[in-house]
Amino acid sequence: MGPLDEAMTLRAQGQLLAALPHLQRATQEEPQNAEAWYWFAVTQDNLGMESTAVPCYREALRLGCREDADAHACLASSLQKTWNAAGGLGHILRALRKAPDHALYRFIHANILADLRRWHEAEAEYRAALRIDPSLGVAWHALGQLLGASGRQHEAWEAYETAYRYGQGY
Repeated sequence: MGPLDEAMTLRAQGQLLAALPHLQRATQEEPQNAEAWYWFAVTQDNLGMESTAVPCYREALRLGCREDADAHACLASSLQKTWNAAGGLGHILRALRKAPDHALYRFIHANILADLRRWHEAEAEYRAALRIDPSLGVAWHALGQLLGASGRQHEAWEAYETAYRYGQGY
């Protein structure tokens, strides 16, 4: 069993930290393996290590990983979380071109638009995500924050209540 297979077994068992060194070894032993780079990035991202995930996503995309829409969306999210929303915008738009009805991609797009202070567009994207998947509690919560910040307290409260129903009450 190679390092990538070992890492994927550990990931399946929920052992993300234990998978990391195997993924690093996989990228070192097979530097042209786009899937190794992709899973190395995803695992770092899952562990909240967005800044180190970014170059790995970029390498996976450069090498032509199969999960390119997901890689673009995850890269966009990691860039947004590391204070580079503008850098993530093109990536999330690429992902949305491939999967326009993907609720999580719409949510990431909305987060980026909110960070760019494009409030009306962000609200429209949160609502688009919620039309696709009304149970996406994080989108309800983020919509509530946006509505509250714009002074629409009653609508914000309703969004928060819905988020709470879906397990995203904060």
